[in-house]
Amino acid sequence: MSVYGGLEYTEDSIITTLLSYPGNVNPGVAVPPAVTLTVGGAQIGVYNIAPANVAWLGAQRNNDFQVLQADRVRLTNDTITAEWIIEGHRIQGLGVDAMMQNMKQDVASLIALRQQLKHAIDQVQAQHMGDHIILAPGAPADIFPPGPQGLFWYSPGAQVKGAAQITVQYENLETITRICQLNASKFLPGKKVEAGDDADMVAGTLGPLQLARYNNIVGTSSFAGAQNLLQELTKLATPVVGTGGVVLSKAQVGLIMLMVLNDAMASTMRRHASPIGQSADKNIQRFFPKSRRRDYVWAVAQHNVADMYLGTLRANITNAAAAMAQLAWNSCDPFALDIGPTQTELSAISGPLGPAQAIAQTQQRGRQGNQVLPMEIIGLKDAVLGANGATLAAWIARAALAYTDTNAAPAPATDHYNGLGHGNVIISLNFSPVTPHVYGAVYEFRDHEVPMTMEHRDEVLSVMRKLFTAA
Repeated sequence: MSVYGGLEYTEDSIITTLLSYPGNVNPGVAVPPAVTLTVGGAQIGVYNIAPANVAWLGAQRNNDFQVLQADRVRLTNDTITAEWIIEGHRIQGLGVDAMMQNMKQDVASLIALRQQLKHAIDQVQAQHMGDHIILAPGAPADIFPPGPQGLFWYSPGAQVKGAAQITVQYENLETITRICQLNASKFLPGKKVEAGDDADMVAGTLGPLQLARYNNIVGTSSFAGAQNLLQELTKLATPVVGTGGVVLSKAQVGLIMLMVLNDAMASTMRRHASPIGQSADKNIQRFFPKSRRRDYVWAVAQHNVADMYLGTLRANITNAAAAMAQLAWNSCDPFALDIGPTQTELSAISGPLGPAQAIAQTQQRGRQGNQVLPMEIIGLKDAVLGANGATLAAWIARAALAYTDTNAAPAPATDHYNGLGHGNVIISLNFSPVTPHVYGAVYEFRDHEVPMTMEHRDEVLSVMRKLFTAA
């Protein structure tokens, strides 16, 4: 089996910053590079700017721009810090061992490129103490005008320190099912799957002793609760039947309903009202879906689902939205819900000392194991999910639009957004493409970012191998 994936390695923002600027202000004087580098085949100019002249850089940008690309390794700014991206999926048709060999080489290349940049920046800084050291891709002879990517102020820390988010395209339906169950388990009662066990739980590689910690057999873990939740959703599911037979079975529709519910839970708790999601929004799901949502329906079906049958699926899920929401309301762990945006919402209506404070105190007492009255639990659930899940039901209907989108236009597709341009599900700026002629589901393992330093890379590589093998 071929595997497709990569990682995003974000440097620790406490010790490293990478700021992006348009460089659209003409200094009126020539500012040549202090040093010109070739970094992995990419030309980079290194310039020194006095603090008094920082206005030459223009206004700081929050969007991601690219500093360099060296084969499969790219450096971009992730708002204020350095994000290194390894695009392992660019080499197609590789088995696990070959992919892992590439990834091992790419991680080493990432660190070498980073250290080369740091060495050059340190040298120029030593010669121009107090100045800002600025990078310009393409190494223009003058800092103005820069190339299309603009200018960057990179301040790498003394140590290579950060964490990786691993993205993999999954075709194995058992693995996809476990991913959806792990996402749901985060907000269900019982012992939660701990960071460090999550990749093994998804890959199905937890040993007997580790598995026993979650008591799955007796059903007292949150993961066992997610398995039960999928069974209950499947009971609600209606298969999609075409003229030639079953297009989506009852079990397949149940799994898609769990995907929809996970997305809707995230949007509900975050009170999502933006075209794209930020880190806190995406982290609601331990494995974040990065592609156009119709691709996940096709991954479950393992074939293209025609528009007319996507319409049937949409109607089936929409009709079941209230029952799905009630099921989630009944079964959720109220003390695990993300209540921050709900508190903000309530504070705007009644001030910080009213219902906003009440739900916070209820959740805190519940987490501490202290007594919580049934009416307080109902109040907490209603505040976040709506009375009997009414707010969640509305988000389920919106998520169903995204999962059954039939728009042939390039992504982002219309039905991923409402009339205000806000996401019907939480998405990234761009969808991750699924490999052509493959029915796969792309997920980013992000809630548990895997630490990585120059000296310690084994954990990242170990987790990648588990996920690639299970893909």
